[in-house]
This record gives sequence, C-alpha cells and structure tokens, in this order.
Amino acid sequence: CSDCHGAHGVRPASDPTSLVHRGNIPDTCGKCHVGVVEIYDQSVHGRKNAEKPGSAAVCTDCHTAHQITLATSPRFMLDVINECGRCHDSPDANGDRVGTYYQTYARSYHGQVTRLGMTRAARCSDCHGSHDIRSLDDPKSRVSPANRLASLRRCHEARNEQFVNVAPHADHRDSKN
Repeated sequence: CSDCHGAHGVRPASDPTSLVHRGNIPDTCGKCHVGVVEIYDQSVHGRKNAEKPGSAAVCTDCHTAHQITLATSPRFMLDVINECGRCHDSPDANGDRVGTYYQTYARSYHGQVTRLGMTRAARCSDCHGSHDIRSLDDPKSRVSPANRLASLRRCHEARNEQFVNVAPHADHRDSKN
C-alpha cells in the first residue's frame, strides 16, 4: 500500500497533493515502472497531462489501481478497448456517436471478432501504441503516414503499399466519406 499511497501523510485521492491523485498517477507508477513513464510523458496523453494534470488517460485508466491484470491476459486484452472508448466515444454536435473512432472500430472486422472474445484481433494499442501513443502528425507516431505500413505489417506481413490506403476507421454508413 505504501508504495502507491505513501507511508506518512496519506491523503485522499481527491487531494492534489496525494500520491494517488489523478494528476500524480504517472509519477507514482513511474517510481517502480522506470522507463515506462518516460515513454508515456512523450505521448499525446502525457503531454496533455503535463499541460493540465489529470486531463487525459493515466496509468489507472487502463490498468486500474487495485485489480491490476497482466496486459497479456485475455481479460485485459478484451476490456482495454472499452477503456479507450470511454474517451474516444464522444458524441458529435448532434449528440450522435455513430461516427466516433470507438464506434467505427466496433463495427470493423477487428472490433466484431474482439467482441466475440477473440484476443488475436487488433485492438487500439496494436496500431496506435500503448504508452507511446502519439498524434497522427507526429513523425514518431505508429500511424503517421511514414510509419503506417510498418505498423500494419506487424500483423499483415505480406501487404503492399496500397494496403495503407484502406481507411481503418471507415464507416460503411457514411457514403460521403
């Protein structure tokens, strides 16, 4: 308990000075998970949290705090998509969620077979990364135009350059796009 909560002066998670306050979670976890926090700090989530602590995904959003499971366990692999969806399923101006990244993933082949319990299908982190998620325009992003084919080939080894032209979040209900 003291590794995360501290030994003396333990404060509630709602207190900004608490080690387990949302804005402090990456540093608290980073005390043991050395190297991971440095990668996370350069990610889109880490940068957003540096600007406004607790404003983007932190360790406990994906890994929880007290019921931590291995990232390779089927339970984690099938549920982590829902954790991404908590933020990436925001409704549009009309209150519609149909075209969100989470919903278009859910309707894709990968999303459908994952929902059926298949753990080999691609999850968000397989394309975008986990601790190292970067914006699309970042040259280090796994899904930047320069890196997209290499990322796809981790699963689809024999694919050629044309394969990157397939829209991964295409919405078959959106005839305009």
